[in-house]
Amino acid sequence: MRKEIPYEIIFYTFSILIVILYFYIYPLGIDVRWLLFTAEGMLQGKTLYIDIMEVNPPLIVLLNTIPVYISNLQIFSEKVSFILFIILLINISIFLSYTVLKSIKDISLLSYRTTMISLIFALLIAPSGDFGEREHLFIIFIMPYILMMMFRGKMHLSNKSIILISLFSTFGFNLKPHFLLVFIVIEIIYLFYHKRLASLIRIETLTITASTLIYFFIIFLFFQEYITHLVPLALKTYTLFMSKNSIFLFTNNIEDILFGFTTILILIYLSLKYKKQDINILLGVLISLLFIYFYQNKGWHYHIVPFFLVSIVSFTYALSNYINSKYYFLSFLLMPMVFSILQKNIYFEQYPWLEKKIATLKAHSKIVTFSSDIAMGQPLLRDTQEWASSFPCLWILPSFFQNNNSDMKEYIFQRISKDIATYSPDYIIFSNFKNDFNYYKYFTHSDQKIKNILEKKYKLSKENNYIILNKI
Repeated sequence: MRKEIPYEIIFYTFSILIVILYFYIYPLGIDVRWLLFTAEGMLQGKTLYIDIMEVNPPLIVLLNTIPVYISNLQIFSEKVSFILFIILLINISIFLSYTVLKSIKDISLLSYRTTMISLIFALLIAPSGDFGEREHLFIIFIMPYILMMMFRGKMHLSNKSIILISLFSTFGFNLKPHFLLVFIVIEIIYLFYHKRLASLIRIETLTITASTLIYFFIIFLFFQEYITHLVPLALKTYTLFMSKNSIFLFTNNIEDILFGFTTILILIYLSLKYKKQDINILLGVLISLLFIYFYQNKGWHYHIVPFFLVSIVSFTYALSNYINSKYYFLSFLLMPMVFSILQKNIYFEQYPWLEKKIATLKAHSKIVTFSSDIAMGQPLLRDTQEWASSFPCLWILPSFFQNNNSDMKEYIFQRISKDIATYSPDYIIFSNFKNDFNYYKYFTHSDQKIKNILEKKYKLSKENNYIILNKI
């Protein structure tokens, strides 16, 4: 008898092709390119948080050194190496999730297939322009753990599998400090069902706790600059000046939030009706992810990605397991999700002049762009030019100017002077595209050393809203 290929394998193959086609057309995202640049700097011996500015804990940079190292071997380009690396992590996540689902004796074929297909969709297709972002990686790493905790007590996993899933999830929980909240919430819900404090002492909790402590020890031992330099710096700059109000946070990602909030309401209804551990684990995870989004208080789109991706899996799981077939009309609620995915593409057609200008410059030139818009920084350089600064761009500088932050000004001027001496950029481009802040005027009027370097070594020209310095 001819054996049919499982639907989930067909859908997985289709999803991989979609990812390949997508990145054939579009570049990697803004933050992904900066993290790859940061990882490249680390491999060259530069000191993270001193020679290269990054606001995240070191784990995400360490992970990105893997595709950068592969690209340095000239096997694949940096872009291809990165995509293959993320797909590898997704494959591990899917395999571990499959291991969990297959260990449940009473799971129906419909439940298994819908969960696997929604998981494949959430990890491969749904991220779209946010593919490979920290928040995407977070869900890749912890999804098998979420499934394991949903069915803890019903599954028959070996201790080896439990340890592997737990170690894998540790990478996700430690990408950002507040991600650990999800782990805490899951354990609180698990404790609620088992009523004994001793139930918290399990292989997975011990593995995650021990791994996290080891990671903290590594930070204290090898990345002290993160604690002594970056954290105080971030509190005075990024955290202070980029805070948004709740209305902005809600409206800026309204499709994702409305879809996820609808999923939460469905899960609350099912929780009250069935009081099942699997539903309450999903509900707790979604609420904690929504809290994390608002807690970060920045409104960047990728901050809502974990909430959005888990909402996709939760919605389809609830629909296929607990909602009677006559209510399948609820699937129309997936339409906002589809719309959200289609509009999540990170590209730079809104800045055609800058892209066209950079394309006309000599290949592999060293370039710095001082911009009042973060998207017009290093990522625009793609693969044809070299970035020549410790900063992705100084989009936050107008806030320093307006708030008279003298300590930060002094630090930035020193860093820029050192960067110019170290990198000797071929072109320095100043932009006031988004507002009237004149970066060139600010630097040359505020620091005599920078002014002397720029006037002595560079020829000035003006085009549109840009001042361009060409090295003599």
